[in-house]
Amino acid sequence: MLKLAFILATLGVVFIPLQAGISAGVLGGLNLSDVYGDKRYTEHKSPLLGCNAGGMGQIGLNEQICLQPELLFTVKGMSREYDATDINGNVSGKIDWNGYLQYLQADLLVKMSLEHKGIKYQPVAGFYAGYLLSAKWKMKGGDTAEDDFLSECNRIDPGVCFGADIVLPRNLVGGFRLDWGLKKLYRDGLLYEPVYKNISLRLHIGFLLNKHTDFRDRTD
Repeated sequence: MLKLAFILATLGVVFIPLQAGISAGVLGGLNLSDVYGDKRYTEHKSPLLGCNAGGMGQIGLNEQICLQPELLFTVKGMSREYDATDINGNVSGKIDWNGYLQYLQADLLVKMSLEHKGIKYQPVAGFYAGYLLSAKWKMKGGDTAEDDFLSECNRIDPGVCFGADIVLPRNLVGGFRLDWGLKKLYRDGLLYEPVYKNISLRLHIGFLLNKHTDFRDRTD
């Protein structure tokens, strides 16, 4: 069911913006990502810096509300710092461990256009479905190593998404999204099975290539 939902969402993002009377554009930016859920491994953590890039469409429903599908390549993951110890158990330094998760992600969002003191802003909320393309970890400090752990992960990552955009001149928009994953990162049945789920803050800037709907005419 989750795979079917991902396929339908992807097809909607790709084909819906091709219809007449619908705006299309591009967007990209940075991610600050982590995981949540398993409190045994939450010490010494910091957000992992990643990137996002892709396309978006806007389907105006009226002058204030539109649907905004997005299709993105996005890098999420986690970053951890551990104490390195020698054979006597003494701390000899730090180990940096980073896990990199590359997703193809389809969003389906509802966007509202508001204005306050001449500033046009657009809150958004909706759902996303990600398909995991690659999962690798890298370790530095003491011994340096890296490996692939894609086979240990669930390939589909569904979740909720909310945020806001600010309308800028020349068809530019800037904003943020908070992606909150709802499915465990690791598969069931593993010997090591922490209950991790993705969480990611996306910062982006976008450019609309055209404007057709009443929604876009109101916000330019």
